[in-house]
Amino acid sequence: MSDLALEPLLDLFWVVAYGLITTLLTTGGILVERAGLSTFPADTTLGLWMAGLGAVLLGGAYLVATDRFLPTLRTVRA
Repeated sequence: MSDLALEPLLDLFWVVAYGLITTLLTTGGILVERAGLSTFPADTTLGLWMAGLGAVLLGGAYLVATDRFLPTLRTVRA
């Protein structure tokens, strides 16, 4: 097969991979945020640390979605 025939499949693979990474980071961020908020009254330091970690995961999900997933999706749709 030529490289031209494999390029759309490779782009589709990256769309699925970036979508999965974004979904996992978002889900992990939400779960860690919830755990941090429920831990906060009992252990303030741990609760704040978990909330910060959840925010970092959500920020990473946003960056993957806007910098990788959406441009690759636009390439596949074009």
